[in-house]
Amino acid sequence: MKKGPYEREMARRRRERKRRIRRFHLICLGVMLLAFIIVCVNIFSHKKSIRKEAVSLYEAGNYQEALDKFKEAYAEKQWFSDSINVDILLYEADCMMQLQLFSDAELTYLDIQKKYPTSKYDKEQLSYLSDLSHALGNYQRGDYVSTVATFTKAVENGHKDISIYAAICYENQKSYDKMKEYLDIYANYHGIDAYVNYKYASYYYDTKDYNQALTYLAQGESAGDSDYLQEILYAEIMCYKELQNYTEAFSRATSYIAKYPEDQKGQDLYAYLDTRVNVNEVPVNDRYHLYSEPENSSAVE
Repeated sequence: MKKGPYEREMARRRRERKRRIRRFHLICLGVMLLAFIIVCVNIFSHKKSIRKEAVSLYEAGNYQEALDKFKEAYAEKQWFSDSINVDILLYEADCMMQLQLFSDAELTYLDIQKKYPTSKYDKEQLSYLSDLSHALGNYQRGDYVSTVATFTKAVENGHKDISIYAAICYENQKSYDKMKEYLDIYANYHGIDAYVNYKYASYYYDTKDYNQALTYLAQGESAGDSDYLQEILYAEIMCYKELQNYTEAFSRATSYIAKYPEDQKGQDLYAYLDTRVNVNEVPVNDRYHLYSEPENSSAVE
């Protein structure tokens, strides 16, 4: 029997409804698939593998490369990752401390406290690191007064590696007994290398025991640490100068400026010592440009 217009219209509507239902199901399936992909991306991201690379760089002492890689790991999106994010930020801050980016490290420690207040980490230790990085930032800017209390407190709490900073602060305040006290703590903890010998020499130089200073400088020189060799060699000249052994001082100054010809302080010291051991009709200032004019000084001065 041939269908009339009504039956045909109803059949068309049923077919349209079925198409809409199929389209709706396809859309729902697409949304679910997209949500599944997003969940997988956020749960199974590359965060941990990038962090592992960063840790390897950190343990190898490549702190700048490690810091860049830790930043990459932190930026990687992943759900339920607060604990790993805290771990990454702690590594970042420690890299900054190793690179002497103390203000950046302080901001990172504060960022952990602000963003992850309920996460599990040693909050007392984090507070200590925040205070220490703040003090080291001020120390780096030449503040040896306000920082010393933080350093001495850290030493009292068992962080003996910080005693060298306390010693230098006391040296700059001319508190030489306290300087020696904290140098001894650091030497017992760290051992005596070229730098520690140099700091002991600084103590004895400050207290005018130049022969004892020379003993430590000789030990520092024989340690073979090139990072402090220039400072040690210059300090030896100064000790001989203070002992008025101008012949030895001049001999060492001659070797020093041959090794470090760009060092103006060394050139000036050499020129001064030359006046003590040699007689020359040409004024020493004309020969060596001794003691360059200070800034904002006038010709009259």
